Amino acid sequence: LAFIPSGTLNDAVRNLGNPSSFKKALNVIKEHKTKEVDIVKINDNYFSYCATTGAFSDIPVLTKNKTKKIFGHLAYYFKAIPLLFKKEVVEGVLKFDDNVIHFKTPFLLILNGKKMGGFKINKKASITDGKIDLIYGKVGLFNSLPQYFIRKKSLSRYELSSFSIEVSNDYNWNVDGERLTGGKINIKVLHSYLKIVSF
Repeated sequence: LAFIPSGTLNDAVRNLGNPSSFKKALNVIKEHKTKEVDIVKINDNYFSYCATTGAFSDIPVLTKNKTKKIFGHLAYYFKAIPLLFKKEVVEGVLKFDDNVIHFKTPFLLILNGKKMGGFKINKKASITDGKIDLIYGKVGLFNSLPQYFIRKKSLSRYELSSFSIEVSNDYNWNVDGERLTGGKINIKVLHSYLKIVSF
């Protein structure tokens, strides 16, 4: 697959290590160098870089295209501001190997790559290691968002190749910007499954 970026933040192509400008993307396609990257199976669907649930997960769905055309990436941030003050708590169970972990968090992020929402959340992440990062914060001020930027040590982090999550309050999931209905998910990383045109 070759990618031509046309999104607002272009997190998908950035996480794949591809350029986010139209001209540079065409040059990459012209050179036709390839690499193999991981993709992720979630139940019977697939995603490339992220799945989220909780406080901020509906922002990509709720932000209108017209607003994005006017304000660009700021449209997402405007939508996030009121959500900072609307308390959310996702309760759930994480299972992997022989581990069962009960958690409460305002916002849960499953990230295959470094970037989310235009920000570098996970500097050491790789899209070629056969694993994905599951990250969530403690219940707290502004729905735990500051923990992702200035209090990163307070986050819970797991680097896994497969796991399941069930959330008791039946929150929807957002998968690469699309809504996925249902509270229970099974995740499996498909290692080096997709060949893409890249640097």
